[in-house]
Amino acid sequence: MYAVLDIEANGGKFGEEKIIEIAVLRYDGEKVTDELFALVNPEASINPYVEKLTGIYSHHLKSAPKFPQVARRILEITEGCILVGHNVGFDYRMLQQSFQDLGYRYERETIDTLPLAEKLIPGIPSYGLSKLCDALAIPLLKAHRAGDDARATLELFKILLLKDPSGEIFAQQKDLEYSNIQLKRLKNWLKEAPLDRSIAHFLHTSGKTNQRFFSYTKNDLADFLGKMILQYPKEVENIENISFERTGNQLCSALMCYSKSLHFSVQFPYELVFHEGEWGKTPLDIERVNLKQNLLGETAQLCLQSASQASKLIQHITSQNYTEWENVAARSSVKHDESLLIGHGRNRGEKLFIHQKQGIPKAFGFYQLFHQISSEEKFQSRAVILPEEVPWQLIQLLRMGLLQKNLQEKTLE
Repeated sequence: MYAVLDIEANGGKFGEEKIIEIAVLRYDGEKVTDELFALVNPEASINPYVEKLTGIYSHHLKSAPKFPQVARRILEITEGCILVGHNVGFDYRMLQQSFQDLGYRYERETIDTLPLAEKLIPGIPSYGLSKLCDALAIPLLKAHRAGDDARATLELFKILLLKDPSGEIFAQQKDLEYSNIQLKRLKNWLKEAPLDRSIAHFLHTSGKTNQRFFSYTKNDLADFLGKMILQYPKEVENIENISFERTGNQLCSALMCYSKSLHFSVQFPYELVFHEGEWGKTPLDIERVNLKQNLLGETAQLCLQSASQASKLIQHITSQNYTEWENVAARSSVKHDESLLIGHGRNRGEKLFIHQKQGIPKAFGFYQLFHQISSEEKFQSRAVILPEEVPWQLIQLLRMGLLQKNLQEKTLE
């Protein structure tokens, strides 16, 4: 039994997004046996980019049910089902996140039609749902509306089932039974995982420790481990234990990973531009990136991680009446040759400090009370030294923090 679903969210900060629309089609392999279509009051604002994309505005949701009012129905319609979605990781994360807010652990197996389509229907220029529907003549009346997207995903799933002569999808269900056996070994470890970003330390039966970084939540860790079980079952069998080191947010994640020489992946597909008196974004040309950039004004460049981030940033810049590039360059740069940058730490009661010199991050650490780092001797005792070669991606995260005032600069006494 499958539950084909699609979810639209309000476009909030990662980990704080709220569901604004959900559609679920319960499918037994032959017909739809139950369905759910619902707008959901997020009790939060909707990002203007999302409003334009979906056509769902805040006033549409004033009388809509809140998530607790639809939660029981979601549990009923997905009970005993494998969740099917296009890029299903997002939909599953939103459900787990929403149920977590209610104190409930929501767990289902998932099938993602996106990688299946890439494998079973090769040669299509783009595997986004809209483009796939165009290529396969699947009706999609309105993209980015949960009901229409879920119906289109179901039709795509039917095609994938037909185009699966080797029985890979059905074999995946059998593999999921094996996965369940292995996942039972991992669930107790995952219960200890932080809800937000963390570094996972894998202890193998040989006694060797292998560190891997997961840049999002423990849901992504569970997804990663599920894929490992299918692709590298022997390696999973050799895992004796997993421990976790909380990082809390993306900037702390980057600093902790670079200090430990661990891989940290952050993508910047766009760049902020100012042209003919208008702020906008343009695709980032990696050849134009200054690989030796620092936090001084003369190397100012702002790279963006997503279209929604670009929309929010431009809205922020406009509200601050920044009418020249120099305004943005100055506010995303440090003002002193040597200083501390103060920001959010790994948890609510903690602060992050970053020691910069001549625009280069030299060290970082954490504290609770400012007197703990009020002198160079004190902050050096808490500091973790960063490698000499600082990647430009870290500089970009710091610039964004300065511009959005998530980082405050303090001079050294």
